[in-house]
Amino acid sequence: MAYRADRGADPEVVKVLLEPFDGEPDDFDITEFSERLSRELNAMSSTNCPYIVKVTADAQVMKIGTQLFVWYAEPFYSGGTLEERLRTGPLEVKEVLLLARALFTAVEAMWSEHRIVHRDIKPGNIVFDQVGNPVLLDLGIALYGNLTNITNSFEYSPRTARYAAPEQFELRKDAQIDFRTDHFLVGMVIYEALTGKHPFWSPGVTMATYLDRMSTFGPAQFESIDCPAELRILVTRLLSEKVNRRYRRVEEPLADLSKIS
Repeated sequence: MAYRADRGADPEVVKVLLEPFDGEPDDFDITEFSERLSRELNAMSSTNCPYIVKVTADAQVMKIGTQLFVWYAEPFYSGGTLEERLRTGPLEVKEVLLLARALFTAVEAMWSEHRIVHRDIKPGNIVFDQVGNPVLLDLGIALYGNLTNITNSFEYSPRTARYAAPEQFELRKDAQIDFRTDHFLVGMVIYEALTGKHPFWSPGVTMATYLDRMSTFGPAQFESIDCPAELRILVTRLLSEKVNRRYRRVEEPLADLSKIS
């Protein structure tokens, strides 16, 4: 559950976990309560990037009615989500370039500093602050390469199916998931922001057709889209089905993006 709160000078979003805390408030240990939440909050606090959400209040316990619940807080972003903006149509090219730059910077910071793969970059997890800068939310299903895995290697990667890279549909033990997975997700978001439509999904599409579209994405999808040729090349490379056909270094997309005016 999430609630807007005005505890200080800046508005916040207070997030209350639905699972009650069964214990004494003084005994609360976030790692024992939820290893995944502990990792998420630590990543939000320690990653040095203005385009990644920060924690404004660490996890703690409060009483609601007769039960104890764990809560934490993050900033309230007045610009709404990218998902909300796209309901009225695509963004202008200059807005798409700003969005892409912010997302690539966030992906580079997460990977370079902590070997984090977000795994859930989608329009609903991207908000805009009061001056229009994009901010990436929700590291709840992130993969932490420097830490022991929480999920079993024989399970599928946590994902939002409509915004997942091809390797996220494979068993973890077979999947190659790293920063290039996030690059694929950023490519999907850029394409949708540029065109107003998802690159692979459409109402009523079957999973077989969806996966086929994912495996055959190419320059033809840009035929009626007015955008710089360099941006088409960049997105097409990001949306390569094979991981090894995408960018080999996390900083490369930003370098290519800087050449687009």
